[in-house]
Amino acid sequence: MFITVCYVAPLAGAVLADGVLGRFRTIFYFCCVYAAGNLLLCSAASPPVNISPV
Repeated sequence: MFITVCYVAPLAGAVLADGVLGRFRTIFYFCCVYAAGNLLLCSAASPPVNISPV
């Protein structure tokens, strides 16, 4: 399933860029999605703050 998404996602992006959004707007939107994913990963990896040592 993941491999299928990896192969289909560029095709879907190409259709969006050529027909709907335009090249630069598509790049901008996908960069925003990428940045949101990176922020989510960083926040999930940060250590908890309010835990006292044992």
